[in-house]
Amino acid sequence: MIVYIAGPLFTEADAAQRRHEGEMIKEAIKTNQIDAKLISPIDLNPDNDVPYSSKDIFLKDYAYISKANAIFYDLACEDSGTCTCLGIAIKRYMDQEDIRIYPVFSDSRIKRNSLSGLESSKGYNSFVIGCLKANDIPIYYSFSDAFLAFKKDFDLR
Repeated sequence: MIVYIAGPLFTEADAAQRRHEGEMIKEAIKTNQIDAKLISPIDLNPDNDVPYSSKDIFLKDYAYISKANAIFYDLACEDSGTCTCLGIAIKRYMDQEDIRIYPVFSDSRIKRNSLSGLESSKGYNSFVIGCLKANDIPIYYSFSDAFLAFKKDFDLR
């Protein structure tokens, strides 16, 4: 199994969140003694002094996204790279490949939005929300909720 984490990496908070997510997934893999590999782009370039071109980044990530069985998405800020990754996964899902998609909109304002949450006329991109809803993919409001669904889907403790 390949598990991939997709989300922005541009702030210290983003990096800390991706590392937190990775640690939770690694612990589940270890605890359940399953043959799985975690791929998180934050770990793909351990030497930040060595530049990767945009082409290098795309080709490396695309290779993993194309094989991943489970992908977590932090979509709270609708980062364009994360949305591109989601598009690749949605195509795989629509082609009935073996893939589980865990989209997370962790923006705390969604739950208190009295208009209508993700369907608000102001806020999230309807095409992004629509591709998830059209494919009956559950949307999560925290990584913890998505992680619990992942554990249930793969029968993990």
